[in-house]
Amino acid sequence: FFRGFWMSVAMDVEGMALCTGHTPKYYSECGMEHVASGQSSWMQHLCTGAVAITMFTMALVVTPKAISVASSNLYSLGGVTQAPSLRVAPQLTGTQTALQAQMYESSYSHVGTEAVQAPDRLHSVVMPLATTADSTQLPEGLAPAAIAGGLLIALAAAAWTAFRSRPAGKKAPWELERRYEGEVPADPPSDYKYNWGSWFGLPLQPYGRKVTLETEVVKDTVWTHEQIQGTVNVVVPVRQTVIKLKGGGLWVHNPVAPTRELINMMRDLEEMHGPVQHIVLGTLGIEHKYTAGPFSRKFPRAQVWAMPGQYSFPLDLPNAFLGFTVGVQELPFDPAEVPWGDEIDYKILGPISFQSIGGFGETAFFHKKTRTLLVTDSIVKVDDEPPAIVTEDPRALLYHARDTIEEEVLNTPENRRRGWRRIAQFGLNFLPSSIDVVPAGKAITDVGKRPKSMDKLGGVAFGLTPWEWARDDRPSFKALQGGLLVAPILRELIFNRYPDQVLDWADDVAQWPFTRIIPCHLSNDIKAGPKDFRRAFEFLEAGGTTTPSTSLPLPVPIPSLDSARAGPLPEDGKLLVDFNKALIATGVLPPPKTATRRAKVGAGK
Repeated sequence: FFRGFWMSVAMDVEGMALCTGHTPKYYSECGMEHVASGQSSWMQHLCTGAVAITMFTMALVVTPKAISVASSNLYSLGGVTQAPSLRVAPQLTGTQTALQAQMYESSYSHVGTEAVQAPDRLHSVVMPLATTADSTQLPEGLAPAAIAGGLLIALAAAAWTAFRSRPAGKKAPWELERRYEGEVPADPPSDYKYNWGSWFGLPLQPYGRKVTLETEVVKDTVWTHEQIQGTVNVVVPVRQTVIKLKGGGLWVHNPVAPTRELINMMRDLEEMHGPVQHIVLGTLGIEHKYTAGPFSRKFPRAQVWAMPGQYSFPLDLPNAFLGFTVGVQELPFDPAEVPWGDEIDYKILGPISFQSIGGFGETAFFHKKTRTLLVTDSIVKVDDEPPAIVTEDPRALLYHARDTIEEEVLNTPENRRRGWRRIAQFGLNFLPSSIDVVPAGKAITDVGKRPKSMDKLGGVAFGLTPWEWARDDRPSFKALQGGLLVAPILRELIFNRYPDQVLDWADDVAQWPFTRIIPCHLSNDIKAGPKDFRRAFEFLEAGGTTTPSTSLPLPVPIPSLDSARAGPLPEDGKLLVDFNKALIATGVLPPPKTATRRAKVGAGK
C-alpha cells in the first residue's frame, strides 16, 4: 500500500487511479517491478489513486507549493532509494496531460539527497508492508473503508503540508487586511503554533499567546522576529535578530519565546542558509534571559554565549539551571576569542552590580558586512505609528485610546495611534504628567459605567481603569521623539551612577561606521549613525558636547537623524525621581555621579 500510495502521488495520479495508459516496460524502467509483473490488483490501484487524487485536490485548494512538499514527504515515506534514476521525466503518453507533467516536475524540484537518505530509518518498517502489498490482493469488501480512511489521511496531510509550506517572511495576516476596522475585536484567533507554555514563570501579557512577526531587514542576511510583552495593556515589541554568517549558518541575538510558529520560521531559515550555530545573550535583563534558555534547547548543537555577570534570585544558580543547554560559554571581553569575531565585533558595558541584588549589563554588536548595530535596552526610538506586531491585537491600543472609562472608541487608525502614543508614555515615563490617578473606590464603581462594547478590551483585571487623561499628552510624547532615546529609567536610576563607564562604552561604539540600529524594543531598523548614538548619551556630560567621528573608512554615507535630542519632560519624570530618592535612602543604590569633562571623540582624525 505504501509503495502504491507513493507511486500514485509522486509519479502518475491518473495512470494509477485507472491502471491504464502505461506499459509494463514503463513501470519496470521506473523501478516498479511489482506493477510491471501485474502483482498489484486494480482495487489496490483504485484505492491508492483515490487517496492521491483527494490529497492533491486539497493541496491545490490550499496552496500550490503544498504539492511539491507533500510529494517530497511521501517520496521519503515510500522507502525508495533509487531516486536519481527517477528525476528524469518519463515519456508522456496520450493519457497524460500538461497538468500531470507540471505536477511531476514540481514533485521532484524539492527532492534532494536528504529525501533519498531519509527512508533508511523507516526502511525496516515500510518495506515489509510494501512487500505484503506486492503479493497480497486487497479484499474488495475493504475498499470503501480504505477509501474513507484515505480521505481522512489526505485531509490531515494536506492541512499539515500547507502549514509547513507557507513561505518564509510572509506578511502577517493583520498587515494584509483590516479584519476589525471600525469595531472593537473580541479575543483574537488562537492557534497551537502561538502557544508559549512557560509564560507563568514571567507572567507578562499576552501570557500564553505569542504571535511572531518576521522581517527581512537585509535580504538573505539579517532578519528580526518580534513578539509583544507588557502589563496593564502597556505592550511593546520584544525582538530577536538573526544574522547569516559568511561561511553559512545562523547567529541569533537575544532569542524570544520559542513558540512553534517561531521555530518553524527558524527551520525555514535553516533550510535556506544553514543551521543555527551560535545563540548570544547580550544582556542581563530577565525578560530576555527567560526566553533564551528554552530557545537554546530547540537547537542543541548551537553554541550558547552569555555576557558576563548573569545572576539568579533568590539562589545564585549556574546557567544550566536557568533553562540553557549545558554548554553555555561566557562571552569573553576580547572579540578575537570567539569564532565569529571577524564578522561581528562587540563591546561590553558592565556588568554593573547593584548594592543589593541584580545588576545591569549591555553588549553592543556590530555586523561589519551590513553595518548593523545591535543593542538590547540602551537605545530606543519612538515613532508615531504603532509597531506592526502591536496592531495584531489592537485591543491594548484601543484601551489606552480612551480618555476615561466611560468613553466608547472605534478601531480606527487615529485611535490606534493615540493608544500607542499613550502606551509609549506609560512604558517609558511610568506615570505621565497628563493623567490624574483615580481613587481606588471610584475606579471600582466606575466599572459599571463602561459601555458594553468596551467589555472586549480586556487586559486589565475586572476592566479597571484607575486613571483619566485630563490634559493634552502630545507635548510629552513629542519630547520622547526627535532622535535616539536612552530610556528614562536607565537615565535616572543606572547610567547616572556610572557616567564615565557608560560614556567610555558609548565612545567605543561610536567608532563603528554603522548605518542602522536594531534594538530589542520599540522601533525596528532605525536609520542612524554613530553621531546619533553618541548624542543620546550627552545627558551624562559635565558640560560641553561631543562630536563623535570614526577612524574607519566610510565608503557609504552614514545617515543622521535631525539635531533634536529626545528626552522626557521634567514633569513626566516625577515618579522616577521620587523612586530614585527612596532607593538612595534605603541603600539600594548609591547617589548619582557627575561625569568628568570629556574631549571630543575622535578629534583630529
